[in-house]
Amino acid sequence: MPVRPTTRTLSPLLATLLVASVPATVGAQSPSAAAPGTSLAPAATGTWFDGLTTGVCYELTLSDDNNVDFSVPPTIVDCAQPHANEVAGTVDLGDGDLPADVDQLSFEGCDAVIAAYLGRPISDVSALLFPFTAWPEPADWASGVREAVCTVAGTGLIGSVASGSLTAPGETLAAFWQESDSADIHLLDGATGASIRAVTDDATVELLGPPSWAPDGSSLLFAAQFADEDTDLFVAAADGSGTEPLLVGHGRQEGGDLAPDGKHVAYINNSAGGEYDIWVAPLDGTDGVAITDHPERDATPRWSPDGTQILFRRVTDGLSEIWLMGADGSDPHRVIDNGVDSYDPRWSPDGTAILYTTALNGSMDIWTATTDGSSARALTSHPGAEEYPTFSRDGSLIAFMSDRLGTPTIWIMNADGTGESLLSPLSPAGYPAFAPVAIGD
Repeated sequence: MPVRPTTRTLSPLLATLLVASVPATVGAQSPSAAAPGTSLAPAATGTWFDGLTTGVCYELTLSDDNNVDFSVPPTIVDCAQPHANEVAGTVDLGDGDLPADVDQLSFEGCDAVIAAYLGRPISDVSALLFPFTAWPEPADWASGVREAVCTVAGTGLIGSVASGSLTAPGETLAAFWQESDSADIHLLDGATGASIRAVTDDATVELLGPPSWAPDGSSLLFAAQFADEDTDLFVAAADGSGTEPLLVGHGRQEGGDLAPDGKHVAYINNSAGGEYDIWVAPLDGTDGVAITDHPERDATPRWSPDGTQILFRRVTDGLSEIWLMGADGSDPHRVIDNGVDSYDPRWSPDGTAILYTTALNGSMDIWTATTDGSSARALTSHPGAEEYPTFSRDGSLIAFMSDRLGTPTIWIMNADGTGESLLSPLSPAGYPAFAPVAIGD
């Protein structure tokens, strides 16, 4: 039962993954690491394929020279746990004699099977995934095996990698992408997930949260830390023409959000005795004012679409909750109080609903609720971490960051939580933010 990657032209990253990192990629198992009850005796003819049905996740055992040990059947594992292989389907090889070109038939058939399983050709999905195909040898064929097994392989996959083919044509997203040694904000095409261009080129050491768009789409505000410097707010032109610091000398700043009027910014400032409070400042360079005074931490301010309220995260007695207040800091009150940490608040475009993330069901998922905190419900339910949701302009789609492929990637779904799909082939990537207007080239 040969098992090998489908023949194709490889990107340098994928070539490295296949050649230099095969042990990690295929999830090497020692006999002591096998699942309880798994036989480690040489596999009887044909039994290597047992149980490898669509949607099953498994690990392979490697020999001392890092080749697949075919005397040991694959170890089937719970897809909720990190794994390396997931069965996308099988290819019927027909009856009669074993085809002389069984390998080619398996390659070609599995390409179509995997594309159908993922919603797109695997080469268009992510460089983190590659096809793996197993087909019967003569002895397997004689024992009745008539199918090739088509597998999607990767490293540290969490949950199922199956997705729909949902995209966001006509939309542009700003997102963080770690390309080689440079960590920058890129504009992504909503139809393909590909980078349109980088809007920063300063090799950001750490980007702290999603960027915030100017209402006219001309620029983006973001918080970042460069080298050994403090965290500050910066503004980058959306056309990539330059980046400028904002509010220089105003203390450590994080979590900035531009107001709908395009003239003010809400941000976190810890200049006052180490406290993290929310400040609002005009963009004309004059001083800002604190609108919260909390002994622990306030974070992630988000202006309402009409500019009259600010959604934010407040830590009280060590618990992170979602709060709401007037744009001047008046009437602060909890809206999400579920007994576990909640993060990443976002408004719907019409201001009637909010998004946030919480681990109420055991893993970090995306939830929605009305602005008073009622009608809360989960939109995702995945063993991986789902974070930083953002609505499309019309509120019909939600982009978010997920680690279900073993590293941060950008996914998309309908606003009701259906149609989850991997949006962008770029990785590691995250912190998506839909542009508020159509963005030209």
